[in-house]
Amino acid sequence: MMMLTTSSYAKDAIKNEWLGNKIGITDDVPEPFAPIEISNKSIRLWKKEFLLSARASVFDNINILGKQFLSGPVEVKPYNKKVLTPLRSSETWRKNSLSSFHFIKKTFYEGFILENTVKVEYDGFVSVTTNIIPEKQIELTHLSIEIPIKKSFATLYSHYFLGTPLEVRKVFGNKNDFKGYLMPDKDIAFEFSPAVWIGNEEMGIEWFSDTNAGWILENKEKAIEIIAGKENTTLKINLIYKSTSLKQAFVFHWGIMPTPVKPFPDLKNYIQLYTAQEDSAEHIINKWLFPIDKEYSKLDEAAKTGLKSILIHQLWNEFPGYPGTFDEKKKALLKKVVNEAHKRGLKVILYIGKDMPVDSPEGKKMMKSFIKEPSHIRKRKALRKYKSFTTDANRFYNDFLIYKVKILIDEFNIDGIMLDGHNMVVPCINQRHGHGTKINGTVIPVYPISETRELMKRLYWLFHVYKQNGIIIAHAETPFLPSLSFADLRWVGEGLVWRWRNQYSASENKPITQLLPLEEFRGIYAGYNLGIPLIFLAKPKVGPMIAKDRISSISLIHGVLPRFQYPPLTCPEKCDDQDKIIWEIYRNWLDMSENGKWEFYPYWNNKGPLKMLAPNNNAKLSYHYNDKKDEAVLYISNFDLKDTRAVVSVNGKDGDNWICSPITDTLCKINKNQLEVALKAMGYGVIKIRKAAKLL
Repeated sequence: MMMLTTSSYAKDAIKNEWLGNKIGITDDVPEPFAPIEISNKSIRLWKKEFLLSARASVFDNINILGKQFLSGPVEVKPYNKKVLTPLRSSETWRKNSLSSFHFIKKTFYEGFILENTVKVEYDGFVSVTTNIIPEKQIELTHLSIEIPIKKSFATLYSHYFLGTPLEVRKVFGNKNDFKGYLMPDKDIAFEFSPAVWIGNEEMGIEWFSDTNAGWILENKEKAIEIIAGKENTTLKINLIYKSTSLKQAFVFHWGIMPTPVKPFPDLKNYIQLYTAQEDSAEHIINKWLFPIDKEYSKLDEAAKTGLKSILIHQLWNEFPGYPGTFDEKKKALLKKVVNEAHKRGLKVILYIGKDMPVDSPEGKKMMKSFIKEPSHIRKRKALRKYKSFTTDANRFYNDFLIYKVKILIDEFNIDGIMLDGHNMVVPCINQRHGHGTKINGTVIPVYPISETRELMKRLYWLFHVYKQNGIIIAHAETPFLPSLSFADLRWVGEGLVWRWRNQYSASENKPITQLLPLEEFRGIYAGYNLGIPLIFLAKPKVGPMIAKDRISSISLIHGVLPRFQYPPLTCPEKCDDQDKIIWEIYRNWLDMSENGKWEFYPYWNNKGPLKMLAPNNNAKLSYHYNDKKDEAVLYISNFDLKDTRAVVSVNGKDGDNWICSPITDTLCKINKNQLEVALKAMGYGVIKIRKAAKLL
């Protein structure tokens, strides 16, 4: 562990010694990212390359995973009834490092200069400040950012939602959810969204902006357009879409980010991120350290059978969600749990909430500076009765949280944190910390993209440079990539509960794909195209439409492990059959990860040695395959309201003897290299198959 020596760390954080600290503000390039490489024609990162040329006002093209992703340059285009022709251009490189590259591109037009100041960071984050500098009064009818994408790569799209309380949605008049869609073969348009992603199951690109303050639009429903062409699909961001006279500078900020942002973990590294959970350190000591047989405890059993980490949830301190404790007894309990866990090779992760308790020391003193507006004081009834307010990423809260998390590492030697909503970027108009732009008497909200990213980046430094091999779990539905680069794992699923409660009655028994279409799961959840793995949470006490078996059916075919509220080893008295099945799959994946290389073949490709022969549109097959062992683990889901039979061809020669062993309660048989599986209505099966040794 690296050590920092700053006397203020020993002082009381309540005195605001944390304000202005520089923890995590560095040019370090943490793993698994790679330093930037620069030539006169390109900027190269991990599996991404930004191509430069004199003709493009930003980039000539972008290569992702070795493939040319765009069909033309990324441009900011001015129009006066027709696109204007530039006279000349210039490019200036600024001081650069291994972690970032800066350049300024100036394009000269008749009567004005279009200036783009560009910064590229090591994870592919690109921030752009565009400035129209008139030399005299100019007339524009249109000013747009245009990103033309090859049609074969533009099969899915999604845009950001207001994942905020109802009262906030009412203020801003937005009822949209975060949705992923199949790309239609027609033009579409919608109002401002702070983030739009376009891509396929392997790669994509996200455009984003903090705010639409100052945009000049005749029709706000055409702020963003996706134009369907024969060879390409163009994302078009309309900054001006109205006849406009400009006499002074017109400045706006935006950015793009190619995906995946970093290498997707293999099965071995993915399974390390799975956690069990308890509410408090005291519960762990009372339940897990209680001897089963002499000195052998439940914690020993958990470690022996494959558990890798423990999450301590909301009751580890006196203020649920607060990043610290003032209680000496709780401090002692937490230290003991971390010490006992580390003896057994287990990591300890602490829950930190985005809600700040009103009665906490900083809550009393800094609420007006921390709070996200519009907001309200919430009375929390669960766990403990207390009042809280919602924060967002801003210069005050960021410094506070970074300071407090470093204390948790130094004092308790924790291994990671679970952030409940910190990656979310929601609208804020709190001008005390610099959010919101007042135009004609109305405050236009800011989505604090840069500040959220900076917070996550500093936290990532704490757990991957200062303390190495740590874990950051982002509990957030939104795949907001500028900050998700700095999460090791996403937890999703609670948003599905909100959607279900808003759209269906508790007793309705319909396929889960009506609530969460498969294309949406592929676009914003599966994670391969984003570079961020995830665990899908299943909630107890919900209707049949999103019960545990339905969550498993849609998660497993995407290579995603579900996580139930009570993993079996922590509280067997509350475990049901689905808990036991998921634990068995987890153990199976753990064994697989330690025995050779397993390739995942998803249903959307239907490639590889196994293929679905008798599918209907509602039955899907994905599988892990080990070609050296001639073994596979199949995940077959039926999203139909009636029972069905799936037939899968098994690659082999006549006379090969295959054996099928279901993990779930599924009937299967193999006959002449064909596997037949009986699936119940809206059910799923997990089946192991292997080639048996031939008899001599």
